[in-house]
Amino acid sequence: MPTINTDIAEIRVWVHPIDPDAAFRSPCAVSIPFASLLSPDSGDSAGIDSISASFAPIEWQGQTALSNVRGPLQFVRLLQDGTVEMGARVASEANPQSETCGFTLSPTVTRLHSSIGEPALLPGSGDVDLRPRFPEGEPVLEWVGEQGEGWERELPLALPYHGGIRHRPVPANRTVKAKTKEKWPENTGFSVAFDFGGIAYKHVGQPALRFEWGGRYSLVLRGVGKDARPVLERRSSNAEGKVEWKVWRTLQGAPALANGFWRTRHEVTFYRLSGLLLFSWNGLLLWTGELDDANQLRPITWKESPLRVSVLGVDVLVQVSKLNFDLEAAFSSETPTAEPPALTVPFKIEGEKIHSFPAGPGRAQAKLHGASLEQTKLEATWELINGTGRVLYNVILKGKPEEAPLLCAFAAQFPPMATSLAKPPVDLRAALTQVEVESGQPETLPTAEARIGVSLPMLEKFVEDWELAILPYRPVHIEVDPAHDGSWETIFKGYLLPEGVSSDGYNTEALDLIARDPKIRLREPAALVDDLFGPLDLMQEDDGEDIFGAQCAQKLLGLQERTWATTFNGTGNAFTYFEPDHYPLKSGAGNSYFLATQTPETGGFH
Repeated sequence: MPTINTDIAEIRVWVHPIDPDAAFRSPCAVSIPFASLLSPDSGDSAGIDSISASFAPIEWQGQTALSNVRGPLQFVRLLQDGTVEMGARVASEANPQSETCGFTLSPTVTRLHSSIGEPALLPGSGDVDLRPRFPEGEPVLEWVGEQGEGWERELPLALPYHGGIRHRPVPANRTVKAKTKEKWPENTGFSVAFDFGGIAYKHVGQPALRFEWGGRYSLVLRGVGKDARPVLERRSSNAEGKVEWKVWRTLQGAPALANGFWRTRHEVTFYRLSGLLLFSWNGLLLWTGELDDANQLRPITWKESPLRVSVLGVDVLVQVSKLNFDLEAAFSSETPTAEPPALTVPFKIEGEKIHSFPAGPGRAQAKLHGASLEQTKLEATWELINGTGRVLYNVILKGKPEEAPLLCAFAAQFPPMATSLAKPPVDLRAALTQVEVESGQPETLPTAEARIGVSLPMLEKFVEDWELAILPYRPVHIEVDPAHDGSWETIFKGYLLPEGVSSDGYNTEALDLIARDPKIRLREPAALVDDLFGPLDLMQEDDGEDIFGAQCAQKLLGLQERTWATTFNGTGNAFTYFEPDHYPLKSGAGNSYFLATQTPETGGFH
């Protein structure tokens, strides 16, 4: 442990009221998860099961953080137990650091009248055609029979007047199958209703139904009993290379397949959100994900393929609706900033583009975090009002027909504009009683520590403005001149810790100050990395790249002093001590920043 004796070497200790480098170079950054903006006591938008996604903007007028709201805006929260919650009321309970949550769109739902063949005239009807006819001009989904000769169309004479297909007679002890005549569009969401009329008379064995889409996924209802549950299945290869159906997820939150289940109407909705599969069962919302061979989350997709239904031993009317997310919702908001800008000329940032400042050097950047935001638009403006800077931004959230967008956070970063001049450092030399600097090898003591003894009477008598300098986290420089020839060398740079900046109440004649080297900036609260830390969100312009923790640490240090970043790890290379193939802090796999923040289907993180 090297100890510096002040009787041998001349020494001086500088404490800076403001970091001399940071005063000129610290950027102003904001990062706002949208979950933090909403109040649970205000109105929500329409739910996913609503027939129309349009609703009056008054639903969101109670949200004071939002203005100019229009369109089918919705807030969604995906919990790690596989359930989904919607509406502004759940935002206050969401944790953006560990949950997928944010704004999305409620879709339009178009009922398609299912039709199969042309039914024969009813016996005894004479010349009167009593066959079911769908309302003129409404869309029709054509089906063809694959197995069984009794498929027919049906138009219920009660709400919701939605045409479907049914097999007559009820298929006891045999399986009947039908498929859509045309292929269902790839990745397009749908809603399917099963209006059951009971188990077939004289049917032996368990009733069953399979509804298949995309040629790979299917919903399966099989059996009778309080322990039987609906399951999702998907096609995959077995050990022999044969493709077969395998259970993917049991829907524990769905109703049990008890006897009453097969005499009730059930409606299920499936659609894609941020690479996940969301489904609603009579209002119960669930989600699931899919992992690849490397145990990494991958987007769920399905190809263009006919819808198929297989029925065994049960009477059922099948009705299908189509979901569409080719919609727009918009809102405006504002964000207070950490410091007021010096420039009063507003400037705009659109999308993820970077524009130069209108009256000087520097660049600014704004970004929306989420998924499927290719068509979403962002416009942001920085304004100075009564000496306080704020960011005003407008968002137009736009989806694609086959996928719902997800908007999680807004972030903006600006070069320094409030360039407060650094105050002259305070020299504590006249009041020093002891100085000790301790360091060691990284394996045993990865940081350096300085202990500085100071006489309070001497401070008050000889050191001007010392009260402005001896405060928590003020920068400290310790220099020595061993030869007494004016060749000063810096032996320590760091920050004062809160533990030693006040007297203990018993010995009011001295202060025992403790300082740590710049790595203290990596510890809370000096540089807390959380959902409000803008530089981490914006440190990479290319969303396709991975982000590693060492890069974040290097950037944190570099925000305060450039040399601390360039000498990081002794080489300036953030990856000096990384093992090959080390996992990233946030993955950019799939060209999506957001995928890494999603929870996989196992309900935990990997």
